[in-house]
Amino acid sequence: MERDWANLEALALGLILDKLERVDQIWFGAVCKNWLSVAKLNHQNQELRNNVLPMLMIPKTNLSLYGISSNITYEFQFPIPSYDNCCGCSHGWITTIHTKYHAYSDMDIVITMFNPFKTVSPITLPPLRTCIDYYDALLPKVTLSADPITSPNDYVVAVIYTKWSRLSILKSGQTSWTCIGYCDFTDVIVLGDFLYVLTQKKSLLSFNLSYLDDPDRAKTISPSPAPGIRFHEDLKCYLVKSLEGDLWLVRKFLSDSDHNGLIKFEVYRFEFEFQRRKVQRRKVKQMVKLESLGDNVLFVGECDSISASASHFSGSLKQDSIYYINKVKHYTPFHEYCEPFNVEIYNVKDGSICHQDPEYSFVKHMPTPFWVLMPLQ
Repeated sequence: MERDWANLEALALGLILDKLERVDQIWFGAVCKNWLSVAKLNHQNQELRNNVLPMLMIPKTNLSLYGISSNITYEFQFPIPSYDNCCGCSHGWITTIHTKYHAYSDMDIVITMFNPFKTVSPITLPPLRTCIDYYDALLPKVTLSADPITSPNDYVVAVIYTKWSRLSILKSGQTSWTCIGYCDFTDVIVLGDFLYVLTQKKSLLSFNLSYLDDPDRAKTISPSPAPGIRFHEDLKCYLVKSLEGDLWLVRKFLSDSDHNGLIKFEVYRFEFEFQRRKVQRRKVKQMVKLESLGDNVLFVGECDSISASASHFSGSLKQDSIYYINKVKHYTPFHEYCEPFNVEIYNVKDGSICHQDPEYSFVKHMPTPFWVLMPLQ
């Protein structure tokens, strides 16, 4: 029986489209006019537009995208110069840096943001002034509160930088950064009107972003230590927003004998004190350890950590799982080491680990692969 694939019903095509990765959705719309109209209609649905499966961006000679569900690496020519200077991604914008040196041991860190998925101009941010002695390697973290395309006058950039892991914040339209008077920050995230920062000692700091318009109050940020948790054995912690809008802490433990041997992940939900009036900061009431992630599947890494829906991507994602990048050092005869990586999957309920293998390894001086939410255009 001959089938008319081009004229399948919209419901059937929509069900297929929802399960595809962004790259495949674009190719889906290129099949014929009927399929393109279904792709456009589905993209107008806010719920479907927000259910996006992250892809892994791999900085090579050209930036490549690795698909979790398809297990395919897609080669692209992205219009981004200086791949070696990539330092993460947020809201689809990839950040690169370069430095300008001044007299008296001062230097400027210049951050430029590119969106390779949209036909928009790069955004160059005001320079960050620092001391040459304090600068070490790339920026550890750059995050955005919103997409500059959809919120051109109402987004905030937060940067953790220098070997002392300092924090600076910039609101769109401002010409200078607000430097926070602490150091040893490890992760930062924006939820609603609040910015949350994690310190090396794993205290959580909160900051009301509305105070950025008041220079005097903007420089005040107060710690809210997480109660009842000892963090000295942690190698790395990540902040992530759950599908429900809660703030979660993901703790990563490694074995002492093998630096590359993961022991486990633990996930906690922050609960804050209820406060009626608008305040500068929020205090942590308690942290609740989660035995299950519900519908959340987490993707953690050096840039923005991401939550996705297990039920929406049933068959593609493993429930109660954390996807992360594991690197293993291999030395060459020339004493240069390469770091092959696996995309590994940790199950929170039973502690099991499985992995997917993108066929790629990278030299130590190249940026680490990072998760990216690819917008549909």
